[in-house]
Amino acid sequence: MSVPTGYSFTDLELSTLGNQALNFSASNGGSYSITDLGSGLNQFLIAAMGGTAFTSLLLTAPGSGFSQIKNIEISGLAPVPAPMVGGGLPGLLAGVVSLVALARRRRSRFG
Repeated sequence: MSVPTGYSFTDLELSTLGNQALNFSASNGGSYSITDLGSGLNQFLIAAMGGTAFTSLLLTAPGSGFSQIKNIEISGLAPVPAPMVGGGLPGLLAGVVSLVALARRRRSRFG
């Protein structure tokens, strides 16, 4: 399961039917495996922690797989923040040059 490029989500809720084990792998590096689920309807809530978010989540069922995935709900869908314009080295250099120019102007004015 994934969201469009440029978006992320913070949690996913779903139900599966007919599986014995599941593996979850998330785009933020998290993973989890669960076994001995039973054959009935199993509900899951997968949440990103510590201010992280997902762009995709891979769900696999080793062995016999599962017969159904139901009630999929994605929450916290938001655009991924774009890098700040002027950030990085060019922005730093512009800031330093501005401060040097301001300091020279003050010295010549009050010096």
